[in-house]
Amino acid sequence: TVLVDPDPRFSSTTLAVCLLGGLSDEHERVVGISHLFEHLLFKQTKKRDARQLAAIMDELGGEVNAFTDFDSLCVYGSTPKSQFHELADLLREILLEHQFGESELALEKDIVRQEILEANDSPSDATYQCLNRTLWPNSILRFPVFGTLESVQRISLGDLGVRKNQLLVGRRCVVACCGAVDADAVIRYAESSFGHLPRG
Repeated sequence: TVLVDPDPRFSSTTLAVCLLGGLSDEHERVVGISHLFEHLLFKQTKKRDARQLAAIMDELGGEVNAFTDFDSLCVYGSTPKSQFHELADLLREILLEHQFGESELALEKDIVRQEILEANDSPSDATYQCLNRTLWPNSILRFPVFGTLESVQRISLGDLGVRKNQLLVGRRCVVACCGAVDADAVIRYAESSFGHLPRG
């Protein structure tokens, strides 16, 4: 799916590539796996290590980031319109050419565990999670998006490979762009970058 909202009043462009899924279709044994996968996307690609990825993000003169929620994992960026193609190539590289191993997985597990502990120590986060457990007592939505200390610990590289294959399919992929952008260019980008994905 491609969504484009050109607006010539802007001199910048925002591009997002979202994979439909997130917490809502995870298995309880590995709850939080989409969020952990999102973290690992930025560790290394076939072309660049984490430091080089950070440098090119700075060079784009905008923002590159990601998030995971109940329904999606999304990688996005905003940049001056002159840098659209560089931004588009970077998002494709992060999603399709990422590489990580056991050492990167161990490091990101530690980071996610710290996020979980901080959330447990935050009254507003704890209240929100209590509300979700009350509203969705028999649903995967009763868990936080980043999982639990136990579920994050048991996630393996094999589990992440399975999740990657579940998420990176055509029917789950949404490319959205707004601002100073040519709609035909976005469609060409979506087709050339993600058109080869299995339909799913």
